[in-house]
Amino acid sequence: REDDDENDMNSKKEISLLPIRRSLQLIIDNMRQHNGIYQMLSAIREPNQSRSKAQTKVAVAIDSIGFGIFIGLKSTDIMNLALAAILSGLQPSEDPLTNVDPLFSFSGLGMSAPHVILTLFESRGSRLGMGGNPISKVLMVIEMYHKLLNKNLKTPLPELIYHLAQGKEEGIDPSIVKFFARYKGPFPIGSLLELDGDGQKKKAIVVAHSDNELGKQRPTVMLLKKGNRPGKNIHLASDSTYQISSSLSVSTENIRLSDL
Repeated sequence: REDDDENDMNSKKEISLLPIRRSLQLIIDNMRQHNGIYQMLSAIREPNQSRSKAQTKVAVAIDSIGFGIFIGLKSTDIMNLALAAILSGLQPSEDPLTNVDPLFSFSGLGMSAPHVILTLFESRGSRLGMGGNPISKVLMVIEMYHKLLNKNLKTPLPELIYHLAQGKEEGIDPSIVKFFARYKGPFPIGSLLELDGDGQKKKAIVVAHSDNELGKQRPTVMLLKKGNRPGKNIHLASDSTYQISSSLSVSTENIRLSDL
């Protein structure tokens, strides 16, 4: 159905984006108070199946909003960034003009239209060595992160963040990558960790980052009981019982975050 919706967007000439704008505005408002919940949503993947294009776009939009709030973008810039994330790839092409051409057929963008089109145009142009504004470079980093998520199903989230932070991917702004790595933290929400404590090893899912200095170094986790059933939450920042020993892959462990 998601792919059908995407085809509809290509075939119809006058589609209003007002419903999408309203939905994104709700997410922007809610993420200021409940960032962790949405970060978990953006990390959800089937253990052995890549996300659809539509699912990936939504995840990129969610992370665009969260990261935009984190780096202090204006609300209008956050909305424009999220819209560009949702509307990207409707006409896949290396040519930036071809990429943005479908956007001229939509209504409901209002004053955002030139900013959304420019953000998408410059994010594609940057891949060809053209200059890009900061917002377009932010979009490129987030899209690269989710491209890696889809490509490397068995790679733990902390390893993907470390891979990005080490400058292993070309064509994206290294300074923005470092800020994005700080936003996600060494143990992003949705990560599967192995903990040592009480003389035994336990698996746990990162569910939140406390709002303090250790919040991302020692996140809040949900212990997994036998059969990968949800257990109690542990605030590692204030509880020294457990130590993080390693990162695990939800794909390898066959854990579905959507079931927890």
